[in-house]
Amino acid sequence: MDLRADARAIATDFEGRVMGVRFDNHTYAPLDLPAQYVARYYAALRRFMALGVDPDYRLQFRLEPGDMLVYDNQRVMHGRTAFEGDRHLQLAHLDREEFHSRLHVLGRRFGRDDVQHILAQGALG
Repeated sequence: MDLRADARAIATDFEGRVMGVRFDNHTYAPLDLPAQYVARYYAALRRFMALGVDPDYRLQFRLEPGDMLVYDNQRVMHGRTAFEGDRHLQLAHLDREEFHSRLHVLGRRFGRDDVQHILAQGALG
């Protein structure tokens, strides 16, 4: 595996609103920060990770055979808990650009003028 990314963990727009989150504690890159920010950064990271496991911010459910779960990977933090027995989980990924293209093409085909919305780029933008 050769995972690489050059993006902010939490991306905001020009007004400071959160637009997307990119965080995977299993593939965390070394810090590239001036020394005076390291302690504050790790304090913020501990708080952020604590929020990720806080039951007040967690939705947990069991997928049953035939269930499908669709989510925006830059807007929802997600994970899995332990499981028992056999399982088959089929994953599919759709790029935002492909989503927008299909939405616009189908909108034109079916005479819909309300499909011109573009989702914000989230953490990649």
